[in-house]
Amino acid sequence: MTLFQWLAGGLMVAFGLAELFLQFTQLSRRTISSIRFSVWLVALLLILNPGATGVIANFLSIGRGADLILYSSVIAFIVSFFYVIHALEKQREQLTMLVRRIAISEPYAVSHREPSIEIASPIASEHGSEV
Repeated sequence: MTLFQWLAGGLMVAFGLAELFLQFTQLSRRTISSIRFSVWLVALLLILNPGATGVIANFLSIGRGADLILYSSVIAFIVSFFYVIHALEKQREQLTMLVRRIAISEPYAVSHREPSIEIASPIASEHGSEV
């Protein structure tokens, strides 16, 4: 094993154990945590056996293992991007609904007083009286 395999493999094990800890302490949703754990596990296996990417790439008619990693990364990025956009849109809708409910239940929560600062009118100062 190379130094990179030791370092990256140790990092993948640490991330995988962190995911398991979060999953079993209920600090993370089980489905998402299981997917993330699977990603760390696959990354660990591919780091420990780099020739496997070439075999999988040839099976999928891609050619090189590096191309397989690149294509997979691009697809994962696009899926993640749309997932985040969807989550933000959902959060925006929830916030809008919350603001509407608060506005309906407390319509006069904001003070309707007139401002205490008086603004001098230019017309009033010319004629010596207020308009």
